[in-house]
Amino acid sequence: MLIIFNSACNIAIRPQDSEIRVAYLETDKAFIEAFLHDFSKKNHVKVSLKAIQEKSEIRELKKNFDIFIGDLDDSLELGKNKILIARSPITAITHKDNPINEISSSTLKERFTEYFKSDESISVYAFLQNPDSKSIKDVIEKKKEIALINWSASNDTVKILNIDQNPINLKSIKFGYYPLKRNIYLYRLNYSPNKKLNLSINKLFKHISSISTQELVENFKLSPLSKAELEILDQYQDSMKIGLALPIISDA
Repeated sequence: MLIIFNSACNIAIRPQDSEIRVAYLETDKAFIEAFLHDFSKKNHVKVSLKAIQEKSEIRELKKNFDIFIGDLDDSLELGKNKILIARSPITAITHKDNPINEISSSTLKERFTEYFKSDESISVYAFLQNPDSKSIKDVIEKKKEIALINWSASNDTVKILNIDQNPINLKSIKFGYYPLKRNIYLYRLNYSPNKKLNLSINKLFKHISSISTQELVENFKLSPLSKAELEILDQYQDSMKIGLALPIISDA
């Protein structure tokens, strides 16, 4: 499904710079749509969105989109330039009748190998195969003893386990105690170091560090960027003000 946010444009802007085409992973649908709607409304930029539900669809991104939001397998080589927007805390859930109250992160990594990359960071692709709603349903019906879900999808129908003796709450997330988080990046597709940035993409990068975006992050039970990370992002934005297409936050 293609969604378009189109705010009335009251400022002079070149036509080619007044629209951004964005693809994103279905897993983060609610937050990303709210984030981009807020951006479109405040910056008078048309945003076309398409949710990606299958990993196979990602290989076609460069042909049709300017931006991808999610987390790419590095082997795809679609987006070396990326900005960290937020982190999604991952929680372990079990049936309310289960007497256990906590589990270790090492046990989870052994038990749920498909959820972890080789560097032990969390992969989003397992959540595409096992949506949070299905995992919650399986736990309630006792088809699974334990499941991993995004904290943003949790509710009181299941028991949330402490991980490494850390409960999941805003304090443990904000101060870095909580061990399991999944990164959500904004990738600039079709990047060239000699290519001047679309003005609307400049604005989108700047919007990441805005107060409204950071409030949205917390409202959706995500982990916001730290003060140091926001300062780094502002430094890159200063470079972009003079029209340079510099790497933002890159693996390269």
